[in-house]
Amino acid sequence: MAIVYLALRPALLLALIFSVTILLEISKGGPAPFASDYYHSVGKGLTVMNLLVMVLFVGVALELYRRRLSPRFAGPLTPALLLLIAATIGGAVTAHSAGIATKDIFEPIVTLAPLVVFPFIVTNLARGRRDLVPRMLPLIAVLAGVKALVGLWLALSGRGSLVDGHSATYIEPAANWLNLLVMLGILAAAIRRIRLPMWVWALGPLAFLELAFSYRRGFWLGAIAGIAVVVLLASSPRARRVVIPAVVVVGLLGWFALSNLGAGGAQSTNPVLKRLSTLQPSKLELNVQDRYRLDERRNVIANIEEHPLTGLGIAVPWVAPYPLSVTHPGDRTYTHVVLLWYWLNLGLLGVIAYIALMASAIGTAFLVWRRHAAPLVRCAALGLMATLVGSLATETTGSYTGVDVRFTMSIGVILGLLAAAYFETRAASERPVTSVRSSPMSSARSAIKSPA
Repeated sequence: MAIVYLALRPALLLALIFSVTILLEISKGGPAPFASDYYHSVGKGLTVMNLLVMVLFVGVALELYRRRLSPRFAGPLTPALLLLIAATIGGAVTAHSAGIATKDIFEPIVTLAPLVVFPFIVTNLARGRRDLVPRMLPLIAVLAGVKALVGLWLALSGRGSLVDGHSATYIEPAANWLNLLVMLGILAAAIRRIRLPMWVWALGPLAFLELAFSYRRGFWLGAIAGIAVVVLLASSPRARRVVIPAVVVVGLLGWFALSNLGAGGAQSTNPVLKRLSTLQPSKLELNVQDRYRLDERRNVIANIEEHPLTGLGIAVPWVAPYPLSVTHPGDRTYTHVVLLWYWLNLGLLGVIAYIALMASAIGTAFLVWRRHAAPLVRCAALGLMATLVGSLATETTGSYTGVDVRFTMSIGVILGLLAAAYFETRAASERPVTSVRSSPMSSARSAIKSPA
């Protein structure tokens, strides 16, 4: 009965899936005792989350049938998503030819699927629900706030996962990405002077602290890039004359400070400064994990050079012709640079699909930012655009999109909301303007009032 109830209320089920997936995670010290059950396979490689997504898909299909609507694709995102589907099929065929078992191929495809499925689901679910996007935005903010509070509690109480000997908020990407999104959206609203509730303003500092104490350097780089995008685009034309030189100066000062942090940062008692000092190029060779990433990249590129068009195929382990500093469980099916992951698993077409998806999402977010009628949605779109630009930097240090199930689900839902906002923007621009036929007397009056 519960399944039928949820299937008949797909909007509620969407919010439920998104919330539960964000809140439940398998993390050291995390307050989520049912996380393992939620993500545990219930058969054929499917999890409870996958089954709920299937119910949601059926619910949306039933609603379209009941309202006699034809399915709608994800707007400007559609070509990139179709490329991704084609690349996934090619990666599966390549892997099958290499002798990989069907089950081993199926599991990565299930992880990648939300990136394609959720934009389609959310776009169709939003038809006739102009309140879907405005209602999902507060939910995203609340979830980010809860994750920030829990993460800070874990870090400050010493119960979080250890990063360089320090208790961190999250090493998982979903919570960090969500807080980055909220922080940049709030920054856009602040610059544009959009009125927000006080509790929303309070989420900005929380998100900043959560990201700082995650010790995830990739997200720090993404935050810097995202803040620069928001400040440049949200500022007025007059302010940009001051902002652009200021951003350049701050960037140069930051680079100079990082270059000269040296032993002072490494020996500092401040864990953030200590972690920041490891970004120096001279320190990468000294850190075991950073050295492994360099070794990994060298080996992965060697594998790609042998199979430049098809890659190795989904779930096919890469070989190591060059020595590795350390080894990790399952490290031969993962790479820390997301473009290399797509190239290995989905071939050159996968790389093109990933770049096309990110480019189309950034472009669509820019259109929504410029043209949507609701100021809150516009600021959220600018925050998303900046977050995606930051993700390009973040995913040079870790592969998340299509690789991590919680991150992939999160970005899939939000890309669906972006596509829904785009259709609202297009519908508003295509709305016919009612013309009033003027009388000869009114034309004469307007001619008198208008300057020669």
